[in-house]
Amino acid sequence: MLTPVVQATLYKTAQQIIAENPTVASITYRLPNKHYIPVNLDFFKLPNVSPPEVAEVFAPVEAPR
Repeated sequence: MLTPVVQATLYKTAQQIIAENPTVASITYRLPNKHYIPVNLDFFKLPNVSPPEVAEVFAPVEAPR
């Protein structure tokens, strides 16, 4: 199953708000450029990155590279 990105979700939400509310002419939103990368805990013999669904410990980064 694919998870929609936040930007696409907000865009669709804004489209719906404008379509359903004739008094709304435009919508502006800002998103921080933050990403949360799972921390590899293999050193402690703890599963945190494989499979990705088990990740509980994350490191916030501004540019995932």
